[in-house]
Amino acid sequence: MKKLLISVLLIAAPLSCFANSSNLGVTVVSKKCGEAEMSLRCTAVGDGIADCLHPSLVYKSKGSIRKLPNPKGLKDTSPTSIACVRSKNDNAEYFHVMYDVLPTGAMCVNGITFTMPADIS
Repeated sequence: MKKLLISVLLIAAPLSCFANSSNLGVTVVSKKCGEAEMSLRCTAVGDGIADCLHPSLVYKSKGSIRKLPNPKGLKDTSPTSIACVRSKNDNAEYFHVMYDVLPTGAMCVNGITFTMPADIS
């Protein structure tokens, strides 16, 4: 029974995290790219717990903060990672976001990636 409980906890732990609530959720991962910052946030569900099965993507630049919708064609996926990349062609910085289906897709390497300019204001 003890092994079963430990197994259940190891599987369930990544699906939720302890957090303080806010209207934009709880920041799990944040990445700066030039003057902008993008973060993955989980929904605060109360009592210090957040739902990380459906993270949202939040963009912050020049004092404004906005929640970004999923790109067309990726409606049923969730953002799972963020990186800042620089173009060899024009030296511009871009956010590189990986989308996948949670909770199963987070363990796979077949996610969908989407790249956008760092300055999208």
